[in-house]
Amino acid sequence: MTQAPQAVPAGWYPSPDGAPVHRWWDGTMWTDATHPPQAPAQPDPVERVEPVAVEPGPAASGWPAPAPPSLGPLALVTRVFVALAGLGLPLAWGAQAWRLSDPPEWLTENVAVGLTGAASGLLLVAGLFWMVWQYRVAKAFPPGTPRRTPGWQVLSWLVPVGLWWLPYQNVADLTRLSTGRRPGWLPAWWALWVVGSLGAGIGAALASTSPGVGTWVAIAGGLVLLAAVPFAWLLVTRVTAAIAGTREHPDA
Repeated sequence: MTQAPQAVPAGWYPSPDGAPVHRWWDGTMWTDATHPPQAPAQPDPVERVEPVAVEPGPAASGWPAPAPPSLGPLALVTRVFVALAGLGLPLAWGAQAWRLSDPPEWLTENVAVGLTGAASGLLLVAGLFWMVWQYRVAKAFPPGTPRRTPGWQVLSWLVPVGLWWLPYQNVADLTRLSTGRRPGWLPAWWALWVVGSLGAGIGAALASTSPGVGTWVAIAGGLVLLAAVPFAWLLVTRVTAAIAGTREHPDA
């Protein structure tokens, strides 16, 4: 049976949402009363409450935060497959374009199709590792702290239409919670991912009816996805380091 968390006395604590203020904890839940951390002042309670030294307060949900997970190996594998997928797609579609001109003897249709299939497989594996990593990051925070549950962190990538913005909201939220801020390049990473994914998908669909146009559209989409890889690598690195309590790039 799950035990209730240890009671935390009423008092002023750092705001659980990361805002640069102290928020009043009434002993059971957070209130709307806030003040700058330099000059605490009691709210207007019915009875006087003795001041309490400022220290890490209860989690936003009232439950203790879980121990930080070990994300190092998972993060490394995720970054490697993201990089391989980013390189594989433009190379595979480049082989398809080469076949349309004057290909060497070894570049048969079966070889070109196999390269495209391998690149698509790498992208699928990279996506699976990314979702597992994102799930584990969300689990590192107390329930109710991220805007969506760990399960929805994964499912948002599979929601029709919503997959074009829900995952970005989740990743931005986890980045802010773990590192303390949302980096300015995060929207650029997401824009490259969306444009590249659309380009590669449209190109693959066109390739069956118009090989020349479809192949070059897919190559363009693959190159845009490749441009998103450094941002994805940096994102996984920084969030993982922050969860572990270290900063690999303190000046970034």
